[in-house]
Order: sequence, then C-alpha cells, then structure tokens
Amino acid sequence: MRQQQFEQFVLQIGGLHRSMEKLRRRQAAALGLKSIHAFWLYLLAVYEEGLSASELAAAARIDRSLVSREIEDLEDMGLIATREQTAHRRYGWKFVLTPLGRETADQVSRVSRSLQEAVDRGIPPEDLAVFYRTLEAISRNTEQLINNQK
Repeated sequence: MRQQQFEQFVLQIGGLHRSMEKLRRRQAAALGLKSIHAFWLYLLAVYEEGLSASELAAAARIDRSLVSREIEDLEDMGLIATREQTAHRRYGWKFVLTPLGRETADQVSRVSRSLQEAVDRGIPPEDLAVFYRTLEAISRNTEQLINNQK
C-alpha cells in the first residue's frame, strides 16, 4: 500500500506541476512575459520596498544565477528599475516596479486570482485549508530531507 501511495503522490504532484507550468506560461505569454518574469513582478508588487536579486531568488525559490541572467529583460521592458542611479550595478541593490511594471503586476495578479478560483472550484474552503496546510508540511519536510542529505 505504501508503494502505491508513493507512486500516486509522485504522479499527482508531477502532473500538477506540469499543468500549472503550462497555465503559467500561457498566461505570461499573453502579457508578453516569461512565466518567471510574471512571478517576479508579482513578488515585487507584494514587497513594495523592493527586493535585491538574492532576495528575489530566495522568495521565488530559484537559483540566484537565473535572476542574474533574466532580470535585465524586465529592466529593458521598462517594468522594473533599481533605486540606485550609478552605472555599475551591485548585487544588493533593490529592484522596484516602475509605473508600467505596477500595471503589469496588477494584470498578473488578476490572472493569478482567476486561475486560483478556477482550480479551487467545487472544493469546500475547509478542504482547501487542510490541503494547503498539508502541502506546506510536505514541502517543508521535503526541503528538510534534502538539507539533511547534503
């Protein structure tokens, strides 16, 4: 029985991840963005004081090198800026939304809420609360397991 649970867990989580990534890519593309860019805009809207590249990586649970490679695209599009005005960027500088970035982040937020409502449809709120608590515990336990195996 345990083996079947593990297989079901891996298949369901893997399938859910792939489906969510497809939805994120489609919705981001409709806004002219990559899905990771859309999520960064969302995070920068939440953290209005701005986030450094390392803070953005930590909040998105991704490698800092991805932020380093991709962040310039958002600057080039006029969606984010740094508070500092010197020519040489420092890794600790905070990125903030521009007015255009704020508008785009608001669009991302509306689309995200719409997707969340669609996937939650027909599930009682109390079941969702248990699901998210459980998912958070599984995520925490998995990260702990990975850290203990280093």
